[in-house]
Amino acid sequence: MILILFISSYSYSQNSKEPVKVTDMLKIKSINGVNLSDDGRAVFTVTTIEPDGDTKWEYKYVNQVWMLNTDGNPSLKQLTTKESSSQAVWSPNGKQIAFARAIDGKPQIFLLSLDGGEATQLTKFRYGAGTPKWSPDGKKILFSSNIPLKDLLKDSLLNPNHSVPSWPYEKPGFEKNEQLKNSNSKADPDGTLDEIRAYLDNDVNDKKAKVVDN
Repeated sequence: MILILFISSYSYSQNSKEPVKVTDMLKIKSINGVNLSDDGRAVFTVTTIEPDGDTKWEYKYVNQVWMLNTDGNPSLKQLTTKESSSQAVWSPNGKQIAFARAIDGKPQIFLLSLDGGEATQLTKFRYGAGTPKWSPDGKKILFSSNIPLKDLLKDSLLNPNHSVPSWPYEKPGFEKNEQLKNSNSKADPDGTLDEIRAYLDNDVNDKKAKVVDN
């Protein structure tokens, strides 16, 4: 806040015009995630702040992918306009880009040809997919995903044996991760430790909070 006030006072004294307002900061655009191609082109993410619905003082961050030639004849072009898009990377042949776009609250990988046309969705991974990385031959794309441990323990495809981590995961006293193993214990707030855990797990699944009288 001190910095903003300083800028406001400085602008007013230098130009004798209307001072900078806090809401003027919403006009600032930031650039990140720059990725260069071999032929002198750059793709990057431009982050803007835009109104969120019809509420006067509610705003949201929006990311879009842009391209810029860096060969001495700069030409700026916006590549994406739908939803929030970021993390763009060039294919090895420089003919398309892979990027992440938010779909139903989770990022997914999209492909966009530089020859024109709409971007096509490549992944529909239930946990989301981001930070794409091309293989050298351009035939595969590596991506990362944020998978909650509890979901991973129950996922029969990614973890068919329902294995728990081989390292101590949580706190001292659980060296073999006993608290992470599947349990058929009946939920009971006044029962054994396993039964109390089952009770608390139900609260998490139901998105409720319960008070237990001791």
